[in-house]
Amino acid sequence: MVNVKELVAERLITDAPVVRERVISSLVSDEQARRVKAVLKVISDLDDAKKAANRVRPDAVTYDGEGRILSEAFTKAKLEEHKKAQELIVKLETALNEALDETVPNFEKVLKMGGSGKPSAEEKE
Repeated sequence: MVNVKELVAERLITDAPVVRERVISSLVSDEQARRVKAVLKVISDLDDAKKAANRVRPDAVTYDGEGRILSEAFTKAKLEEHKKAQELIVKLETALNEALDETVPNFEKVLKMGGSGKPSAEEKE
């Protein structure tokens, strides 16, 4: 009589490469999904950062007789707000450019940002 347990054991031994390939495929798929989600989130955060930077308006504007702007004045707080928004835009764009590079993609910054658009503690250092 054929022992079912022996047949199962033999089959599992011969199926090891198939199992290994399925595990690898699953892990690759999970990592790809994580990277796609992070990139999409950073793209969204970049749009939000650009909108925030555009909302920073000067506190005082002077015009000439024809209605053209002569000068704009910002308070220190508004200048800082604008500077931070611009720095965030640069960081987000840099991370996206590195992640989407066709020759040597690097997802490290996008993943470090966690898709939150805000650099992690490591990134701030």
